[in-house]
Amino acid sequence: MTIMRGTVEGVDAGAHTARVCLEGGAGVLEGVAILRVAHDAPLAPGDRVLVALWPDAAAVVLGAY
Repeated sequence: MTIMRGTVEGVDAGAHTARVCLEGGAGVLEGVAILRVAHDAPLAPGDRVLVALWPDAAAVVLGAY
């Protein structure tokens, strides 16, 4: 597993997914699942986030920082 930083470009609140632009020109991920944490505010475009990536191309937004 790899942890990368990125910026949210869009959020689908109903599907709990986001479009994330990874730092360093690593690309843009579509439909990335957002980890649900009850006390966090919803993500919004422009939020800086941490993303966990697995070798099988799975990913999840861990949260904003």
